[in-house]
Amino acid sequence: ITIEDNLALVVEYQGGPRLSYSLNAHSPWEGYRVAVNGTEGRAELEVVERAAVLN
Repeated sequence: ITIEDNLALVVEYQGGPRLSYSLNAHSPWEGYRVAVNGTEGRAELEVVERAAVLN
């Protein structure tokens, strides 16, 4: 069985903007980070998913 556990890509749009994406399927935590860089600064978002333990 072959499983892709690391993926990365870079997309270049017309006019100059770029998008980069990275996936780590074997990471010890689940969630995502988003960062947008612009001429006026940077916006960041981080979401960490946590498992619920039900008794």
